[in-house]
Amino acid sequence: MTVIRPYSISGVTSITALTQSIEFYKSDGSLSGANIDGISINTAGIITAAHFYGNGSNLTGITQTSIVNYADNKLVTATGNVNTLNAEAGLTYDGTTLSNDAVTRNIKSGANYVLIGSSNAGGVSLGLDGDSNGDGSGTDYAFFEHDTSGNLNIVGDNPANASNIIFKTNSSTERLRLESGGTLFSKSPSDATPNFKFISDDTNWHGYLNQTVHGGTISSILSCGGTWTVDGTTYNATKDFNGSFGTAALIVHNQYNSTATGGELVFITKANGSSTTDGAVTERLRINSSGQMGLATGSSIQTNAKLQVNGNIGATQFYTTATSTPQTDFTSSVSSNKAGLLLYRSSETNGDYGGIEFHNHPSSITSYRKGGIYFLSDGSGFGRGDMIFANDMAADANNVTYNDEKLRIHREGYLTSPHQVGFYATANSGGTVSMTSTHTLTNWRLSTSGKTYSIGGHFNTSNGRFTAPVTGQYCFTSSILLAGYDQASDIHMMWQKNGGTYQYWYNTRTGNIDRSGYGGYLAQGSTTTMSLSANDYITIACNFSGTLSLWCGDANWGHFSGYLLA
Repeated sequence: MTVIRPYSISGVTSITALTQSIEFYKSDGSLSGANIDGISINTAGIITAAHFYGNGSNLTGITQTSIVNYADNKLVTATGNVNTLNAEAGLTYDGTTLSNDAVTRNIKSGANYVLIGSSNAGGVSLGLDGDSNGDGSGTDYAFFEHDTSGNLNIVGDNPANASNIIFKTNSSTERLRLESGGTLFSKSPSDATPNFKFISDDTNWHGYLNQTVHGGTISSILSCGGTWTVDGTTYNATKDFNGSFGTAALIVHNQYNSTATGGELVFITKANGSSTTDGAVTERLRINSSGQMGLATGSSIQTNAKLQVNGNIGATQFYTTATSTPQTDFTSSVSSNKAGLLLYRSSETNGDYGGIEFHNHPSSITSYRKGGIYFLSDGSGFGRGDMIFANDMAADANNVTYNDEKLRIHREGYLTSPHQVGFYATANSGGTVSMTSTHTLTNWRLSTSGKTYSIGGHFNTSNGRFTAPVTGQYCFTSSILLAGYDQASDIHMMWQKNGGTYQYWYNTRTGNIDRSGYGGYLAQGSTTTMSLSANDYITIACNFSGTLSLWCGDANWGHFSGYLLA
């Protein structure tokens, strides 16, 4: 060990220690008591060592750094003054909680995000307390929470349990508000800006919900719309309606109107457009404030109409709630002299018609419609025409047409029925036909060109019978030419009903009349009416004494006819 005493050094420019330890002594020659290992003194007079001992009060050339506002748990930050640090008054850390109690209370991150993580998967919250002492206790605070189910909860609370959540697009302009009661408000800056826009994966197309004010009307609108671009030019997919909102398919609810009597509900559609033009906007349905409904009527709904339709109506059934016996499916009730039902046809060209049809079949109503009532235009103008009652009797699925006419009321008032029951038969050819008493006349034919007919086929030439197809009032006429009547007496011509005498002909008893006649011939004729039930039959008979014949060689001498009156 090398020992150097201060009073023993003179003229020495360097000291080399033979070991790694140098002992320093006080000026009185006593040991200082400090051994400094690894001390180095270089030529610049700088001493370096692993450790320096003492309070350093006697050291010179050392710059001091001071800390102001120091207290327990305060975090120390640099200041703008050299050799001065500041203990922040509001920023403390007690080993568990980092608190900022400064007036401005700002925490700013220079990174891309601030992460608040949970170390135990128990969820994490970012609390905001701005309306009390800022301690985050009680219910007077708000927070963002990522809970254990992975949900993001945005919570606003206050002691009154009535906190609103408000969204602003700048420091003062409110755009969206969720009130504590659950009501959501969206505040649009103008009529042209949607309150809500719904966008699919194609962001060029959207629907929107909007409220507009135009004139004195406030309208809520649900619409689909969008934009597209062609050659760098953007076109709107919507078209203005009433100058206040776009429409592709929308609902308008007029909540208030300063001039109208009430709000209306309107359904509107827009036709397909092209890449540069919009389709036409058309109103389809309107319900006004009185509860009246109009289909394709616009705002012009008739005063007394609960439902007005401009077009055709298709339905499987109409049903009325009015009590009746039996229950009816359709009732039109009017309280004044007017039609309860109007069937409208917009054309009066000859042959055009409108009407109603009837269906009595368990199958679809598209077929088996067998009855109809039509109004057929005759082309004479002024909406005039004939009323036609039609009935299709064919055993098939075809529908009735006006060509199945059974009864017609002409515009002049004539009543015709092309299928009115009737017949006209003439005397059969064959010359003189002998008769025996009592003789039923069967010498009739339906083959005389231009004269004979049997509508419905109810006259039988083989037995001379007409059989009534329906119950009703009938009229019959007949004429015959008797031959050789001078050989007979007590001649009686008669109408028979079901084989029994119904009525004698006039002037048929020839016993006391002039027998000179017309070359031995005697013409007889009669007309009668009678009431018949269905399946009753009528014949003509002759009762006489002696011999008597009929002349049947000429169709002009003898006929038998009849028809249904009603």
